[in-house]
Amino acid sequence: MKTSDGSFHYCYNAQHIVDEHSQVILGWELRLSGADCPALPDMLTRLNTSLAAAGIAGLPKTLLADAGYFSTDNVTAVTEAGMDPLLATVGSSTARNHHHPRSAAGSRPA
Repeated sequence: MKTSDGSFHYCYNAQHIVDEHSQVILGWELRLSGADCPALPDMLTRLNTSLAAAGIAGLPKTLLADAGYFSTDNVTAVTEAGMDPLLATVGSSTARNHHHPRSAAGSRPA
């Protein structure tokens, strides 16, 4: 994976979905990509699989994520999954340097 100093290292990007109240991990994945944004659709699939395996019907009402996950496609994917997307559009200077499409309406569809 290419790192911030421009060199390449053997490393992984860990993704996880956690229930905010119980702090139980509901889904996880190790990726070779350094970017978080493309991981969200796969993580929604993992969330569905994990909840079904645990015998839990339905999905959470809201998905909260930092600016590294913001894109128009991710807002659409979360909405189509039946959840309200609360995806930050601006975060740390690192998040601002990612070139994600921005929406004038913000991250939450009208």
